[in-house]
Amino acid sequence: HGTRGAGDHCAATRNGYMYQEEINDLITELLARDFVIVASDYEGSGTPGMYAWSQSSALGKNILDAARAAQNFNLAEANKDTFITGFSIGGHAMSKANEIADVYSPETNLLGVIGILPGVIQSDWIAEMLMRSSYTRGYMVFGAAVEEAIWGKELAPLSRRLTDLAISHLGVLENQCMTETNDYFGQFEAEELFKFPFNPKFTNGVDPSVVNAIGQKKGAAPVVLIHPIDDPAIPPSAIIEYVEKVCQFEQDILIRWHATLPHSLSMLENQEVMSDFFDFIDSILANSPTETHCGNIPDLPGESEVSTSMGLHCNIFDSQENAEIFFNTNPELGASLDTNGDGIACGLGDTYGLIDCGDGTTLLGHRCWFSLV
Repeated sequence: HGTRGAGDHCAATRNGYMYQEEINDLITELLARDFVIVASDYEGSGTPGMYAWSQSSALGKNILDAARAAQNFNLAEANKDTFITGFSIGGHAMSKANEIADVYSPETNLLGVIGILPGVIQSDWIAEMLMRSSYTRGYMVFGAAVEEAIWGKELAPLSRRLTDLAISHLGVLENQCMTETNDYFGQFEAEELFKFPFNPKFTNGVDPSVVNAIGQKKGAAPVVLIHPIDDPAIPPSAIIEYVEKVCQFEQDILIRWHATLPHSLSMLENQEVMSDFFDFIDSILANSPTETHCGNIPDLPGESEVSTSMGLHCNIFDSQENAEIFFNTNPELGASLDTNGDGIACGLGDTYGLIDCGDGTTLLGHRCWFSLV
């Protein structure tokens, strides 16, 4: 599942909420097909201590442990055949589980992996992008707190990522779920909270990705990634980058792009998404020839080409100024931020760029609503 937040009360087994309304049709169909369904709160969620959010070396094992628990629950009469699905940060954990399954859980017959808006993040530019958007700054504050709790103050002190102001507000985390955390830290500017440029390394110079990275080897099972093209937290660029990486290991992987879907499991209420989900399962269970998009990634809907540089849009940012800072720092990702080629990211005339809101303000198009309410 996606990020629930630091508060123990956010864990599904504590608050009883597990997106029941959004996933009702999916669960109903899976049960009708005699699937046994199991999920993990993840290590530290709902129990004393920090939830190990984004630490996929732990969360990937949690997913496989949940599968083994279902297999060994006699009343379920489950066999070893297993599909894994992951949403948002669960997509990162899902990918890690696929890569370690043959060693960590060889008794599990992993048949397929289904990413629903999956957070298959590879690169540091994603972290800076999240910092530059008021919608998502809470993730990065939360992430810094998690790293210090998991790795210790010597290797991962808060001060390596966060300003004194940000650190002074960390007390709110334990009482908040993730939507509240993003809303709370969205009141501050990026420079008020974070130290730039972003540096992921521990104080000893080691990058945490040596433990938590995905895209390190071919997974045990084929993968499908079902993803909206206008998501504010995980842009298509991140998906494309991941697919290009795992294709180097001959990973069988498919992408199913969708337009105008929310960063929410409510996307499972969309019939086309449901079809993508079950078509993948049916194909594997029917022993159909394995498909892959390696070397032939589908074009983004409405785009003339597909590439990492074309998969990042202005509607991810909350201001033209933040888009410009990101553009100047990461010019290789800027083709879809400066679509009119005038050298200004998300300016007038760019796709999803600045427009006249009609009330005397000029804002990014998706921000005009905020100025009118």
